[in-house]
Amino acid sequence: MMTMFQCRRFQFFDLEKVDVDITVKENLKGCEVACGTSGRGHIILGDSEGFLHCISRQLESRKVSEAHPKGIILIQQLRQSPYLLTLGMDEPATYSIKVWNELSLDPDSNKTQFFLKRTLKLTRQKPPTFFIAHENLNLLAIGYSDGFLQLYRGEYRREKNIKPKTLLLEDDNDRITGLAFRSINTSIILFVSAKHSFFTFDVSQKDKETKLQTDKAGCEFNCSCYTDNTSEDHYMVGRNDAVYCYTHEGRGPCYGFDGEKQFLTYFRGHLLIISKLTTESYNIIVFDCGNKYVGFSSSLVTSLPIRVAIGEWGCFFLITSDGTLWQLKEKDLQTKMGVFYKKNHYDLAIKVAKSNNFDGDSMADVFRKHGDHLYSKGDLDGAIRQYCKTVGKLEASYVVRKYIDASRVLNLLEYLEVVHKTGHATPDLTSLLLNCLTKLKLNEKIEKYVGDPSCDFLEPETAIKVFRRGGMFKHAYQLAQKHELYGSALQILLEDVRDPSREDLYNALEKAIQGEEAEVVLKRYGHALVSHLCQIDMKSADGSKKIVRLLCESPSKRELVDMFIANKDILVPLLENICLEFEPHDGPLMNLLLETYLDQWVTEEFPTHEKILALLTKAPECRSWDWARALFACKKFGFSEGEIIAYEKLGLHSDLLGIRFSAAQNSDSLWPNFIETCRKYAKSKPSLWKDAFYLITSPGETETPQFIVEEILDKLLEEGLLEPLPILDKLCQTKLRLGSVRSFLTRVLDRREMEEAEMEAKKLQEETRAIRRHTENIRTKPSVFQGSRCNACMQKLEFPSVHFLCLHSFHQQ
Repeated sequence: MMTMFQCRRFQFFDLEKVDVDITVKENLKGCEVACGTSGRGHIILGDSEGFLHCISRQLESRKVSEAHPKGIILIQQLRQSPYLLTLGMDEPATYSIKVWNELSLDPDSNKTQFFLKRTLKLTRQKPPTFFIAHENLNLLAIGYSDGFLQLYRGEYRREKNIKPKTLLLEDDNDRITGLAFRSINTSIILFVSAKHSFFTFDVSQKDKETKLQTDKAGCEFNCSCYTDNTSEDHYMVGRNDAVYCYTHEGRGPCYGFDGEKQFLTYFRGHLLIISKLTTESYNIIVFDCGNKYVGFSSSLVTSLPIRVAIGEWGCFFLITSDGTLWQLKEKDLQTKMGVFYKKNHYDLAIKVAKSNNFDGDSMADVFRKHGDHLYSKGDLDGAIRQYCKTVGKLEASYVVRKYIDASRVLNLLEYLEVVHKTGHATPDLTSLLLNCLTKLKLNEKIEKYVGDPSCDFLEPETAIKVFRRGGMFKHAYQLAQKHELYGSALQILLEDVRDPSREDLYNALEKAIQGEEAEVVLKRYGHALVSHLCQIDMKSADGSKKIVRLLCESPSKRELVDMFIANKDILVPLLENICLEFEPHDGPLMNLLLETYLDQWVTEEFPTHEKILALLTKAPECRSWDWARALFACKKFGFSEGEIIAYEKLGLHSDLLGIRFSAAQNSDSLWPNFIETCRKYAKSKPSLWKDAFYLITSPGETETPQFIVEEILDKLLEEGLLEPLPILDKLCQTKLRLGSVRSFLTRVLDRREMEEAEMEAKKLQEETRAIRRHTENIRTKPSVFQGSRCNACMQKLEFPSVHFLCLHSFHQQ
């Protein structure tokens, strides 16, 4: 039992009499307030004459309607529906429950009335003392003064012929003082309190109502309520010695608030307890059910009895029989938190903050203040537990500065572990954590962090740096392997470990090649790794083959070529693997392979002649292949076959002809290739015959075969590429025999006579065409004579004169 003196007490409410112009007293007109309820933004009062009074949020009172002519006993406002239920006496010994629809309620109108929807007449003449309606509008329980309890099942607001079922007989108990429905999972529990007993019923199923448990202690009227919307839902029963909590399973905890209870009212997590001290004074207590403290305790002196105690608009209201209104107004949350801080009640501050749904930053501030308080008292362990709850909100340096001293390393380690587990670590904090572990020599914990897959909160790169700095290369290597940081693993093997094993190096190379950052890792460490492997592996050829195999499996193998330019044993197989299934952008790599082949061909290291020709044959299939680069490489290394292929692909037919001519000068059997080149490409480029002519007439000791000279000279004449005189002039400067050009000279002379005859014929033909045109014009077109002089004497023409169609004119004189 928790007594009032054991609970921490505060004054978080202000009790004041409402001084505004409220007209409840005027509306009562000599009668008294009998009961009241609240909800849906207003307070409803019932008086002894049977009238309803509505109080708005502005504390303006209006008499609404006459509900029961002989007086109102009890009122209930449904929370989830716009219905108001009243219990009262309509005639002597005749009682009824009326259902009112408040949709028509207009607070701005002075003539507002409730709409009466349904009247349920009670079947018994005994006075009812309490009733409760379920929010589903299908269950209604009524208790009587003789202990009789009835349950109505059905839509009582619509149906007329609903028969009640009796749950308690008059011989079972005494006066019913309180009722409450509660839905628990799929069950509906009815709590029943009488003056000297307590019951619970399971009323979920029709005709299967079951009494669950009983208690031989009860309470007075208005001294029970249900505390919903809390972490612990209870049916509260107030007795003189304490306030007892009940559930459907039995009695729960109790609170030692003694005194003659008059009211128990629950509102928004607070339980209002009103006890009678004397005939003219009351003790008022407000208890926070969730956070377990007394939020207000005071006495109220009034000569008139309190008839209504309800909560609405964030306040408690106490109404006496004459309509006097007292208000319990709660202080703001910041004021409450300030009181908690001032009195060092940080546990309460945390509970209140959580119950009021503080955000993460606000909660962290509460935890920080609690931690600061414990730290100032010397409770370092308790303080660090509070600081751990601020991770992610409070700057970590704030806590680190307090615990950086050597004697507090364990507390600092606890905080840093929480920081890392929640994912808020920085490289500096990771370094600090590992330094703490190293300083405390917690090798088992270090092994756990490194090897346990569930401990993945360490920032790996920073941890590796700390381990390397501290000489813990084994842990650094394990952590790099665990987080697939193969670049760091390679660096540790190559720079820190003195004698790394051959298997570790090959394994590191294989992992690095398969990783997403293979290009970066191998560009940085690949050369040193390959050199190291070649030094360790006595069979360097086998080692190179294994390295090549691993490189060929890498998706980034194209980006790794530059690393091995100086190592032909790796470069050539790697390039050959790439060229087997080349991609459109692999042309530069294929050019590099050609250059490497040519270099080997010059040094005669391998029989690569066939490989070069095969590569040049396959290369055109790659769109990015550079023929100009290939031509340059072939010229550089003197590979004439490659030059010929490159010249053909580039369309450099003149250069190709020069290559053919040079080859033919060295071997007479190649002259057909020379003339065939002219025949093949001169169709699209006739000037190639001129190039061939200049080549055969160039100074040299080798004589060009006669059939080639004759064919070239014939083509020059046929195509009109050169005039005979320049040809003859060039021939005179060579050592060609007369027999080689005899046919050409004959054709030139014959061609001269033929050209003169052709010119004379063309001249005569032109004159003939001119005469025919003139004759046709005379015959078909009019002639205009414009001459003004005689063609004989050359004097001015005088009449008479004669004009001829040949345009000559003469006069008589």
